[in-house]
Amino acid sequence: MIEEFIRYWWVPLFRGAALIAFGGLALFLANNMTLPFTAMMVRVSLVVLFALYLGVSATLTMVTAILVRHDSHRWMAIASGLLLLGLAMALLLARSLRYETVIMLTLVHALVNGIGEARIATALKHHVKESITLGVMAAVSLVAALALAALRNSGHLTLALGVYALLYGFCLAYFAWHLHMQAHAINNKAGLV
Repeated sequence: MIEEFIRYWWVPLFRGAALIAFGGLALFLANNMTLPFTAMMVRVSLVVLFALYLGVSATLTMVTAILVRHDSHRWMAIASGLLLLGLAMALLLARSLRYETVIMLTLVHALVNGIGEARIATALKHHVKESITLGVMAAVSLVAALALAALRNSGHLTLALGVYALLYGFCLAYFAWHLHMQAHAINNKAGLV
């Protein structure tokens, strides 16, 4: 399993970059929710941005599905990619866009990610750095899910959404950097660099 993470280190990098961009925009928008019209525009903008993030994430997941060698990982990636793509299309094509839908989808996404990452971290317990990084990512996701479930104020929800996206994006970028360093070390040992 770790070999495939190392081989495709760039996938979490791109996903992390997309989340960092989404989180930065969400934080910017959260700080500009003072007028009723602005609040409405922020909500619509976040729904569209989230749909675009889901589309990018779905594309990267489907690319991963094409590249992985293990059939069990491939089918899991295909199912996840199709689900993300379906959610993105549903948000973009919906006649009425609701901010609360984005919050609920993010909450569910954070719960599923947190549980999945905790499971993978446990499976990779012999790879300490990767296991710890995935454990931190799981904790960030689960805490974000709890925060999103507890908050009611739309300004606070937008702030929590932005902070979660930034933290998770930076975790993914760090994970990708670490995997890239391992891939580089493996290539150096093999004399490929």
